[in-house]
Amino acid sequence: MEVLGRYSALCDQGERLRDLLEIVPEGPAEVNLRTPKQIQNRLEPPEIHLLQQAYKSGATLRDLARDFQIHRTTAAELLVRAGIARRGKGPSDSDIQQAISLYIDGQSTAAIGRTLGFSAETIRHSLLAAGIPVRGPHEWHQRSERPLI
Repeated sequence: MEVLGRYSALCDQGERLRDLLEIVPEGPAEVNLRTPKQIQNRLEPPEIHLLQQAYKSGATLRDLARDFQIHRTTAAELLVRAGIARRGKGPSDSDIQQAISLYIDGQSTAAIGRTLGFSAETIRHSLLAAGIPVRGPHEWHQRSERPLI
């Protein structure tokens, strides 16, 4: 009898359902599935001139993109159109020779990078490209024999 009583008293379930329906937020019945349009920020000639001057003064492409609210590649393209050479193309041949010498003398790629103004990863890639075997993380204190270059 008790089991039958639990399943036969369904009157309060309607009230619970009404309470649940009141919790659902009201909003538009239609859902907008379109993605928002990308905002195009076109620079005027005076702004392009400011961008060029900022780059010549040492600002990075990332900084320019943020400050002028444009994409980094757009900033790079504006500099190319103006005939401004890009910075940061990597170490020169003399930088690489100096890096090889310092690395063979036992310095880490991080220390060499700080000395030459590049990241440790850039130095590592340059050493590998030059055919220099790079020490593992547990071999940093060992000095390699100087190869004949």
